[in-house]
Formats: sequence, C-alpha cells, structure tokens
Amino acid sequence: MNALITVSAVEGEPRVLDTDLAAALGLERHRDIRAVIHDNRAELEGFGSLRVVTANPGPLGGRPGKAFYLNEEQALLVAMFSRTERAKEVRAALVRVFAAWRKGELVAANPAPALPNFANPAEAARAWAAEYEQKQLAQAQLIEVQAESAAKSAVIGKCSHVLIDM
Repeated sequence: MNALITVSAVEGEPRVLDTDLAAALGLERHRDIRAVIHDNRAELEGFGSLRVVTANPGPLGGRPGKAFYLNEEQALLVAMFSRTERAKEVRAALVRVFAAWRKGELVAANPAPALPNFANPAEAARAWAAEYEQKQLAQAQLIEVQAESAAKSAVIGKCSHVLIDM
C-alpha cells in the first residue's frame, strides 16, 4: 500500500496529493474525494491550510481543476471520512509513510508544481506559452493517433469483409 501513497514536499512540508489518496482509497472519480474535502473543509483547515494548485485534467486539455495537497492530519481525516472498504488499510499506510518521512527514511517525490507569478507579465506569458505549446502538441498527437486508428479500422474492415465473403 505504501507504493500507492506518494509524499511530496510542499514548502518543505510532507503532503499527499488528493488524487493519489483517492486512488489508494479506491475512489474512481477525482470529484468524489474533492467532495469529501469540500464537505469537511472547516475541520481540515483546523489542521493547517489546504494547499491548492491548479490541475490540468490530462494531456488532451479540458477545464483545469483544483488539486489539494493534504498534510498528515488532513489525509488521515479524509481517509476516515471517505468510508471506503480500503480506508482502514490506507490510514495505516498513511501513518507508516508519514512516520518514515519524519525519520528521514523517505525522499520526497517531485514537489508540487509552482504557479507562475501572475504579477510579473513576463513570467505569466512564459507560463501561458508553455501551456499553449503543450496543448498544441497534445492535439497533434491526438490527430496522429486518430489517423492511425482510422487506418487500422479500414484494414480490419477489409479483412472482415474478406472473411464474410468466403
């Protein structure tokens, strides 16, 4: 179970990404864990501020959402509130992972992505350009995959036609 729970350093503090926690808990949709977070926000914020970052839904784009980086107490509470079949196992794994972090036995995963300083027009423009280029690349890859898929479907269609005619 520890392999499913990745700790990231956010401003030097160990945190767990809400979507990683959702996967460990067996929640299929990101919005399920985010509903738990929103419903219990006041209690969660009693254990520290909720670190929120803008999350890109995937390589093909879509509407950006919010991702939450939860500290130890917040992650344990969310696991408790989720009431899934795996919750007990996940809580135990969280305790072990954060204890290992405190003992220096873990190295943090990639840190949370930093938001650009939107007060700096040059930095904001670079961030926009990088996002735009990433979206263009994803769209080009999608077109390539669609063309390849259409070609394979055409071949399969011809093969099945031959089989039917025999």
